[in-house]
Amino acid sequence: MSESLDSKQIKQIGHEARKPLISLISTADLLLLGLEGELSEQVRKDVEAMKQNAEQGLQAIESLLKMLKRIK
Repeated sequence: MSESLDSKQIKQIGHEARKPLISLISTADLLLLGLEGELSEQVRKDVEAMKQNAEQGLQAIESLLKMLKRIK
């Protein structure tokens, strides 16, 4: 078994790592648009923080994937 990751493996890892974060961001957007009803101020703040944290995680994953592609 090879110790290095090939391009296909990197793409698969990227897809699997991004998928839940994109889902969180999309759900947060829907909640913030009020499609599930009006949010209390505290819940709105919590959803905004959830979205921001998911976006930061997504950026970190993108940076890591770019680094892995350069190393490969």
